[in-house]
Amino acid sequence: MRRTVTSIAALGIGLGILAPLSSGALIVSNVQVSGSLSAGVSTMVGTDTIDIVFGGGGATVGDSTNPIRGGNLIITFDVDSTSGNLTQDIASITGSVSGTGLVIFNEIIEDRTPGNQGVIGSADLLLNGPTPNPATIVFSRGSSSIKVKKTLVFSASPSELVDNATVTLLRQTIVPSPGSMALLGIGSLGLLGRRRRS
Repeated sequence: MRRTVTSIAALGIGLGILAPLSSGALIVSNVQVSGSLSAGVSTMVGTDTIDIVFGGGGATVGDSTNPIRGGNLIITFDVDSTSGNLTQDIASITGSVSGTGLVIFNEIIEDRTPGNQGVIGSADLLLNGPTPNPATIVFSRGSSSIKVKKTLVFSASPSELVDNATVTLLRQTIVPSPGSMALLGIGSLGLLGRRRRS
């Protein structure tokens, strides 16, 4: 039986080292993807989201890719905000596990602000059951410049069942501080006012 895992705690990114990507308030740079399951990765950056998409059916171990029974992914990238401090991220993993399949996920967020470096958030997850809710990592302090490191370890030991572990999408939504959102709203009102006068 195949169980869909729409999960927890991830902010994601691309293939090798990419040029800076930006959309709205976020600038994503220094993207690096390594590990035995890193082939076919692409990245999409939205206004406040970063999606890491795994092509060709996803990053998979288990019966469908026998004899690959284990593998890993390490994803790192920098995020800079042009609209104030970032205070948390809401992370999700989309994929599936069956039989003995599981994915161990770890994420570490570091402050990159000069003179203020250090870990400001982390999460550890074990994906091996029914669909969990997305996870929120609340930073110990706000920062306009962060480094994200995601580590995923896959395994699917042979058994009498169909044993697989697959991840097709990592999505991370970056949340700015409430003050930053208010400033964005005020800026938008100013633009609307200008349009009406024109």
